[in-house]
Amino acid sequence: MLRPAFKPGLAQRFVDEVAHLRPDVIACAKDICSYIYDTYGRFPACVDAFHVPGIWIQAHHLALDYYDSIYVGDIRRTRPSTIDTGMAEMAGEE
Repeated sequence: MLRPAFKPGLAQRFVDEVAHLRPDVIACAKDICSYIYDTYGRFPACVDAFHVPGIWIQAHHLALDYYDSIYVGDIRRTRPSTIDTGMAEMAGEE
């Protein structure tokens, strides 16, 4: 069984506040993706599927207070050695 990710009350708030796209907008996006796949034989067509420029900045500099305020659990518990070691290395405290 999966345990909830959001803190109590925040999951429904997220669902209520997230932007809901019109069906015609979703259909248009699907058509564009299908065209790219049908034309080039892959999606995305010209870049690696996991190439997301800039995402590494967030992955290395997590706003822990923000994540702690909305998600259940402690993100540091997932990767404590990486975070602790990485921060120590950055501070010159190896």
